[in-house]
Amino acid sequence: MLQERLEELVRRYSREYLETDPIRYPHRYSREEDIVVAGLLSALLAFGGVKQIFRSLDDLFRIIGPRPHDFVANLSRQDRKKFDGFSHRFVRGDDVYRLLAALSALCKEKGGIRGSIVSRHRKGKLVESVSSWVRSVKGALPNPAEGLSFLLPDPAGGSACKRLFLFMRWMVRRGDGIDFGIFREISPSELVIPLDTHVARISRLLGLTRRKTATLSTALEVTESLRRFDPDDPVKFDFALSRIGIVKGCRGVNSSACADCLLRGYCIASRAKEDEVP
Repeated sequence: MLQERLEELVRRYSREYLETDPIRYPHRYSREEDIVVAGLLSALLAFGGVKQIFRSLDDLFRIIGPRPHDFVANLSRQDRKKFDGFSHRFVRGDDVYRLLAALSALCKEKGGIRGSIVSRHRKGKLVESVSSWVRSVKGALPNPAEGLSFLLPDPAGGSACKRLFLFMRWMVRRGDGIDFGIFREISPSELVIPLDTHVARISRLLGLTRRKTATLSTALEVTESLRRFDPDDPVKFDFALSRIGIVKGCRGVNSSACADCLLRGYCIASRAKEDEVP
């Protein structure tokens, strides 16, 4: 059964694979407030190739230093120059500085960034809650540049918002040594799959969706499909599924990556190879 294969996949790609993922950065910190800030920044910059993401995050955390929360909370105009040489694809240092300036006010409030998110949450309304939070942050940023707007997409616009839902997964899920479980007020059952390129491709190969575009509707459909296997924690499969692309190198066609893949036989690509006539 596919469910058994998915569960085995989760067991295979456990916390020993943390270093293959941007979640490795918040794992470097022990204070919850540092984990939240580092997690948010790591997730928001998690686009592009993995090596490029890691290079950019290495640069960013060299600037920010050992206490991300304190750096953001105490951000000053003088800190702006520290980001002059920073870039990640089309996101520039000034985009990041302005984002941190908006987050700085939240860090100073009671509950910090965590409190600003969970206080907006309404049970069963995760998408709307995330949208409300994004609008509140953008409200502190008049006329945001393109790079900054890209960093904080609004789910209300129909985007899959992979990076925001990735951050929510990191902060909400608990108990597996991968995610942190800091947002205890939110149930893992409410999470939406962070639909990156790898998960979207594999979801289509497994028949979890027929949609070809990575939209919010697609993310919700994939989440509903995974809910059949674990209604209390449908997004628990995300880390393992994405490893098939990131670690195994799956590109959606039959290849050497199929040989020992746990999803072999359930995936359209592997079945196509098995159906070939010698």
